[in-house]
Amino acid sequence: MFHCVRAGIFTASALALVGLTLGCDESPPSPRPTPLEQPVPQPQPQPPTVDTLTPSRTTVLAGDQLSVSWTVTRSGGSDWIGFFKVGEPSTNYESRWWMYTYGVTSGTLTLSAGSETGQFEFRFLLDDGYVELIRSSQVTVIPR
Repeated sequence: MFHCVRAGIFTASALALVGLTLGCDESPPSPRPTPLEQPVPQPQPQPPTVDTLTPSRTTVLAGDQLSVSWTVTRSGGSDWIGFFKVGEPSTNYESRWWMYTYGVTSGTLTLSAGSETGQFEFRFLLDDGYVELIRSSQVTVIPR
């Protein structure tokens, strides 16, 4: 690639006699910038892919403390967890323990197992209603 010649011993007519032509670039090539090294993207924490609702114990004495931990893929401000006797409908929440999760997708709550004995379970219920997202394994409450 040629650049324009501003001075020299050849004239344009002399070059034409020999069959040569000189072309002119618009401008001399400029140096190409060295590409900056791009930061390596870091993996983002992924939300859980499986909902869990886990009691701290599977057997507890009546009246003793018990915890339940949850991890869910979605949670709204009106979702709640209740402690229910196995087989009873979720509408029977008033006679037992329950608590809102306040939109938190994971956490732990502590409660008293109550005085009634038998087989119980925790249920994660959606939107201040009775649609279940998940149930825990059973908890046996035994007499003191």
